[in-house]
Amino acid sequence: MSRVLPPSLAGLGIQAEIRYHIKVTVHRPSRFKGNKRSERPFRFIPFDPPKILTSSKEVYARRPYIFRAGPRGEVYAHLPSPAVLTWDQNIPLRIILRKSDENEEQLYLAFLQLRLFDFTEIRASDVVRVKTNARTILSLDGLAIPILTPSEMDTMLDSSLWDRLLLPSTVEPSFETCNLRRTYDLEVGVGLRYRGAQNAQAQTVFVPHFQIWIFSGTDVSLSFGDAQSDSPLPPTYDSSSKPENNATEEVDPNELSGYEDAATSNAS
Repeated sequence: MSRVLPPSLAGLGIQAEIRYHIKVTVHRPSRFKGNKRSERPFRFIPFDPPKILTSSKEVYARRPYIFRAGPRGEVYAHLPSPAVLTWDQNIPLRIILRKSDENEEQLYLAFLQLRLFDFTEIRASDVVRVKTNARTILSLDGLAIPILTPSEMDTMLDSSLWDRLLLPSTVEPSFETCNLRRTYDLEVGVGLRYRGAQNAQAQTVFVPHFQIWIFSGTDVSLSFGDAQSDSPLPPTYDSSSKPENNATEEVDPNELSGYEDAATSNAS
């Protein structure tokens, strides 16, 4: 086999399942004694691909916010590049808000949500099906945190809101095998509130999805990893069969302009 064995996989009903077990048979050479057999299932987790060297590059996605007769700007979400989340580790996310005008009104953070989407591609001959599932890994509602004071043009949300969030080990690692592939997207939702002269306004900004890879944290030496895998990362996902991944690479967000969902710039 040229690929690493896939992890155990369940929850897809009769369409697909990956199970592992150890089966032992003891042969007893006697006419009156049958052979003894025992079978024990177990959850299999493969080694992660070789570690990627740290880089200053980031992937980011952005979405504008506009209040009627009030402030306007953009919400940015950043992850290191490549975007890898690992079991039992916090999510290295940065969320930045920027004003596009000098409105002096106060903005408040009212809501914060992180959702993980998994896409399982099932192939049989010429038939391809994609099963999609979404799980909420963080939901903070009823907040009233002041952000973007009148004197600020940009601000970074306090990461303590999600620093204690650890990726659970119930999330299967990304993988691809002969007829199955599992990939992931991360969605960031930011709820903003603005109290205008006449009434209060609120809106939730959902930043375009990040395409990410899930690692188990089961490390292995580089030489042994090379023997198991031809590529340093699981393959990318065909964007035609799932929501478009709009995250792109960036180093300095100050160079960005406009209201595009995402733009590309090369890091020096």
